[in-house]
This record gives sequence, structure tokens and C-alpha cells, in this order.
Amino acid sequence: MKRFFQLCVVAVTLALVALYLTGETDFEWQEHAAIQAKGFQRPSKGSLGSASMLPAARDRVRDESFIDPEQVALEKANEYLKSHREEWHIQSFHELRSEMETSPLGHSVRYDVYQDGIPVLASAILVQIDLRGNASATIDYQAIEKIDLANAKMMPFEEALNNLSDKFGEDPAVPATPRKVILINRTTQQAPFGELAYLVSVIDKTHGTPLELVLRASDGQVLKKVFGRSEIRR
Repeated sequence: MKRFFQLCVVAVTLALVALYLTGETDFEWQEHAAIQAKGFQRPSKGSLGSASMLPAARDRVRDESFIDPEQVALEKANEYLKSHREEWHIQSFHELRSEMETSPLGHSVRYDVYQDGIPVLASAILVQIDLRGNASATIDYQAIEKIDLANAKMMPFEEALNNLSDKFGEDPAVPATPRKVILINRTTQQAPFGELAYLVSVIDKTHGTPLELVLRASDGQVLKKVFGRSEIRR
């Protein structure tokens, strides 16, 4: 009996040694089978970065190698703008802030113009990047002289709006908070120039419709009015 027990112990030990030498226990084999059932292969021992890596490792490599097409398009647009800045006579004191739109035809990057943080209305450069990476541009930019904001004459906004109270009233849907803007004056025979102005949302009392007014900051004169809200790009 004792001899039989010893033989059993030896047999079990040999079986365990055999499993160890094969490098795969029952548990490992089951895990291996489960991974294969999910469509993935367990990497062989000693292999790194092969096509048989586990999902987490495969996803990590995919993330590290991912290229953002919008970022690529923006970089191309910035380079294109930089290479044409002198040709388009873009003033050094003008800041260009970009905004991207994507369509099936590619990417469009719009650069709005600012001076010292104040937007220049109706002044922009549109750079288009097609699906092949080619760049083209639509220019709506005027090289106006810099406005001396520190010494600019400004009528108090409340006074300017009060002078128009017979025609315009406050828009209850939009706070009557003025925003400083620069409007390019192209109506005179002289070269276009910028004028510091207030942009405000009001109600036309005659028609009862909302509109936006651009008031010259120096005297409160109405330079531009557009019916509707947020029609003028800031």
C-alpha cells in the first residue's frame, strides 16, 4: 500500500513537471482559448510589438501613431498664411485668430483680424485646404493704419444710445452691453480707414425687430445696422 502511494506521488510529480516544461498550464490554455475566441492571439513568449499583441497594447500603439487631420490642415494653413503675409500686406499690429470648419471637400481656416484685442469687422482671410493638401485663399483684408486707441475720442455709450432712444430700444433677449469694434470706412474717396465703434443689439421700435447697430464711438452716429441677431461676425 505504501509502495502504491509512493508511485502515485511520483506520477503526479512527473505530470506537473511535464506541464511546466510545455509552458502552458490548464489555466493558461483556457485563457489562450478565450482570447482566440474573441479574435485576438496571445503573443508568443519573447515577442514584442507583433500583430498578435493583446487589445490594450494594440490600442495604445494606435493612439500613439494617430495623426489628427485637422491639426495637419491648420499647420498647412498657417504656413501658407505666413508665406503670403508680405504679399497680402498684413500689418504687423494686426492679430489673426483662426477658426476651422471641416467639409467633405477639405478644411477651411478663417482668420479674423484684431487690433489690441478689438475685432475688425468684415475683415478676414479664408485659407482652404483640399483633400490633397493643396492650399488656396480668399482675401477680404484691408491694410488700414493703426488706430491710436489710447487717445481715441469716445462718447459715453449710454449717451450715444440715449440719443437714438426715439428709434431704438433695448433688446430684452440680449443685454445692452456695448462691445468695442473697429469698422473699416470705405465710403469716402480717400483710402479706407478704421473707425473705433460700439457694437450693440437693440430693437427697432418702428418694426419691432431685433438688429445690431455699429455706432461711431466719437459721436454716436450710426455707421451700420444689420437686422437680426449676431449677424455681424465678431
